[in-house]
Amino acid sequence: MSNLQSRRNEFSQRLLGLALEPNMTILDIGCGTGELSFLANSILNNQCNIIGIDINKKAIGTATQYCQHTIFVYGY
Repeated sequence: MSNLQSRRNEFSQRLLGLALEPNMTILDIGCGTGELSFLANSILNNQCNIIGIDINKKAIGTATQYCQHTIFVYGY
C-alpha cells in the first residue's frame, strides 16, 4: 500500500468515526466495491445497517463478497 493510500484510509477512518454512531442505518449511494461500507461496518463493529447502491453490477458482486452483513443493490 502506498503512502497516499495509507493516508487516505486513515483520513476515511477518522472522518467516518466522527460521523457514525452504533445502530445507524447508512445509505451508501455509488458504493462501488463497498470499500467505505466495509470501513463503516468495521468502525461500528457490525452494529449498523448499511445499504449500498451502485449502477455497476460487477462492483456490486465484489461488494457483496467484501461486506457480507450489508445489503447491496444494483440500480440507479
